[in-house]
Amino acid sequence: MIKSALKITLESIRDKEGKQISANRLATEAKIRSNTVYELINNQSKAINFETLDSIINTLIELTGDENINIEDIIRYKKETK
Repeated sequence: MIKSALKITLESIRDKEGKQISANRLATEAKIRSNTVYELINNQSKAINFETLDSIINTLIELTGDENINIEDIIRYKKETK
């Protein structure tokens, strides 16, 4: 099962000035709909466009200066157990 890790990431990282990055700020800076970010945070998104994913990652790198931010900071795969 693919789950969003964006909520955890936004809670744990800070921008270059030491401020927490809000979902609204991320959406504004990444030039994507705030609803898209909130849907990802709340695991309500059924799909994610590669351009959107790229924009989120690049924006987080730009805001934090952390070049190690990658796709696993946004989405994660966890095998479902039956």
